[in-house]
Amino acid sequence: MFQDEQDRWWGVTFSHHFKTTIIESPKSGLDWLHIRNANLQDHEIDDRSICLLPSKADLSRWQEPVSFVGKRQRKLEGHTSVILTASKDGLCRAGLVNYKDEHPYTRIWYDNGKRIVRFGVINNAKKISRGLEAKIENDIEELHLLIKYTKKQLVLQYMEEDGVLETIGTVDTEELSNANFVGPIIGVFATSDSNCSPPVLFKNFRIDQ
Repeated sequence: MFQDEQDRWWGVTFSHHFKTTIIESPKSGLDWLHIRNANLQDHEIDDRSICLLPSKADLSRWQEPVSFVGKRQRKLEGHTSVILTASKDGLCRAGLVNYKDEHPYTRIWYDNGKRIVRFGVINNAKKISRGLEAKIENDIEELHLLIKYTKKQLVLQYMEEDGVLETIGTVDTEELSNANFVGPIIGVFATSDSNCSPPVLFKNFRIDQ
């Protein structure tokens, strides 16, 4: 405080400028989910692609790790899609799956050894096990896989490079219900009976579109 020549009082404050560290935004990729003590070295993920080294264990085998990665389904209605690179090397099965656990799940996948697309739905608690397959007649480099979902059903589809979308399976949501509180994960997987199958490349994984 000080007083001027006209007997007026004035107050003065002093301040100091501090530089603060900007908190970075959370790292991307934290929403990816694995199952059953996954071998993380068999999974490579970036912003545009997923590369999986096929596991010998399939999704139904709860004792062993399986090459799978996905994200939690957050919308009741939407679709999830991915582009599978159809390698001609090795023998493997790779595709897209709506997965709750090793008992209820439905999936669409490509078997490159037999050149067929397959659909399957499993729910051991309800003794449900059914599927369908379709032959791929043409040589392909990529295969588009799609799962559409609503409150009542799931529709599993695929598209070759000719751009024609084909439906291979439809699942009532009741077929996947069970006495649990596990919400679905939608992701990609790769399995093989061989120990020397090459990695499988997936591109443009998009969930809840």
